[in-house]
Amino acid sequence: MSKKNNSAFLIIGLAIWLSISATGQIRKKMDFSLRNLKQPINQTEKKATPAKIEILSFDLGRRLEGMNTFKTTLRNNSSLSESVILDIRSSHGKHYPGWQRQFPYSLKPGEIKILEESYEIFDINKDSFFRISLYNPQRNEGCDANNLFFEKKYPYERAKEYKEPLINVFDEKAISLWEEKPHSYLDKIIYKGKVHLDSVDLGEIQWGANKYSMRIKNLTVSQLNIKLNLWALYETSRGAISVFKEFILNPEELKNLEGWYLISLDHGKLKIVLTIIDSEEKVLARKSFEYFTPIPNKKRGNLVSVYHKTYPPFNYAESKHFVVYFAPHSKAENDTDTFIKQREEILSSILKIFDVSFDEKIIIFLYPTSCTKISFTYHGGWGLAYKNTIAEEYINGPSVDPYHELTHVVSRKLGHPPALFNEGLAVYMQKGSQWEGRDVDSICAEYLSKGSLISLNELIGYTDIGPEESQPEISYPEAGSFVKFFIQAFGMEKFKTLYGRLKNSSDPQQQSDNTRNIEDLCGRSLAALEKDWIAYLRKQTYE
Repeated sequence: MSKKNNSAFLIIGLAIWLSISATGQIRKKMDFSLRNLKQPINQTEKKATPAKIEILSFDLGRRLEGMNTFKTTLRNNSSLSESVILDIRSSHGKHYPGWQRQFPYSLKPGEIKILEESYEIFDINKDSFFRISLYNPQRNEGCDANNLFFEKKYPYERAKEYKEPLINVFDEKAISLWEEKPHSYLDKIIYKGKVHLDSVDLGEIQWGANKYSMRIKNLTVSQLNIKLNLWALYETSRGAISVFKEFILNPEELKNLEGWYLISLDHGKLKIVLTIIDSEEKVLARKSFEYFTPIPNKKRGNLVSVYHKTYPPFNYAESKHFVVYFAPHSKAENDTDTFIKQREEILSSILKIFDVSFDEKIIIFLYPTSCTKISFTYHGGWGLAYKNTIAEEYINGPSVDPYHELTHVVSRKLGHPPALFNEGLAVYMQKGSQWEGRDVDSICAEYLSKGSLISLNELIGYTDIGPEESQPEISYPEAGSFVKFFIQAFGMEKFKTLYGRLKNSSDPQQQSDNTRNIEDLCGRSLAALEKDWIAYLRKQTYE
């Protein structure tokens, strides 16, 4: 999966993570809404050319943390065509990243046009403000500060209430992030007769954060220390967030419980499991529920993240091989036709190279900002691929090489080898076999001269490339360069055979089997192949 490095995750996380106070405690989340905006503190209406552009209506939309829609209606009172630049900015103080975008328009003489665009509010605090500016530039590109004809700037009211996030995704005691097989206690027997569970309500059962409620009764004459475990997992998902909540049941007490759980943005069979456990980890009650989310998901409803941020439901477009979801009024929505056409062409070329067929729909989520993506995927890189699903940032355009993530999806048909071959193939398939704009062989030749390359005996043991401990700035291009060398030396068919035989595992025995399989198939040990590859790299430095 494509990642800049782990530090990028930390930077992106600042946009949504709660600040750390001087005492080291997570700062409680302010519950703000732009519905409590003060009167605008600054309004400018320049009329050097009398009322050339007239504002007929003006609506800031829902005005909540998350994705919002701004709408205004303009009339061109001029006898000439006029350009208009809509500039939207939300700022959250010097310790928080802001959001800003500019949208160009052209109005014909006498034309009335509705401008409707999305904007994002990351985090509202006492230093935050929101600003709308309209320019009438004399040039076709950029904003002319001398032709600002309308501006409103709003500060935010200080909150009267403070709230924790719906689910504290950074509290390891509360949850486990994206477990492939969440801790569900499914294999444990149920000790009946201590509690009775009924009136379970799982809420809307839609993507994002959902609210649950239930009643539980203590059937004993003793106090019970209880832990609730709840998770929702699609069969096709990369994992689930397992939510825990602890509470006390007094003797014979009937208690109402409520809280939040998460459903990932995915499709197919959805299983939701609720388990009640005592202090000795004995299962006292368990209920399972099954649902199905079709492709595409046509269920409408605002998406809610764990940070109280709300997002309008994604729109989607569908082609022969793809279903692409995108935020309304986003750059991705404008580019949908071009985007899908390009992906269909790239997929066709990948299938031809691998000589495989692919009949499943490939699901792509295009997130309009880093914060939106991390709010629903809990993944800090630019792109993520799992099974037949891809999640990407799409801010001003694609953020990742389209070949990389599509290669991950298609290569599932070939096997599940260690990250050296899995990520190496995806990097090799990128345009020009480049990593961050440079040829992978050139990068590795430079690392070789510095003595920084990771030994292949170590690298083949990595189950993932991307986390900081995997040295992604080295391991990504190194894996891509080695795969490139291997395919040139042995051919794609032998590489595909090897790809299918190797298994990605942290088990020492499986890793030993992987090394042996390489030697059996290639007639050369991994150490010998490494020497050949290094000789190949040294040759590249002189060409």
